[in-house]
Amino acid sequence: MVAEYVQGIMQKGIARFAKELKRPNEEVQLLISWNADENKPRFKKMVEGISHQDITFNDVLGVKFDFLNRGEIVNDFITKTLEAYSQELQCEKEQLFIIIAVMENEEELDEVKLHLFRGNEKIKELQLESLLS
Repeated sequence: MVAEYVQGIMQKGIARFAKELKRPNEEVQLLISWNADENKPRFKKMVEGISHQDITFNDVLGVKFDFLNRGEIVNDFITKTLEAYSQELQCEKEQLFIIIAVMENEEELDEVKLHLFRGNEKIKELQLESLLS
């Protein structure tokens, strides 16, 4: 249930950005990395793997104010996730990032894919359900 909710947020955010940029959903991605200066996650909108613009989680949600405080919950979750993978991979959080993209799926809504990278190296695909459990 939580995984479907989070997936819906990501799908809607990517679809909104794709519409703004006049691009297909499959060409727009979200990038999450660690901002060491601010000591919190950083979000970027990307087009075909090229960084386009810094955004906030509220931008992903499509709201000006997040009265439910979802951004703080997400920041805590992302921080813990990046810390766990940095320990597992024996590297700094700043070296890791997650790319979120949608893939066309003929059977139902577009499928959300998450991939963990260290530098230019794709480490693995992340399963949203296992991250949230």
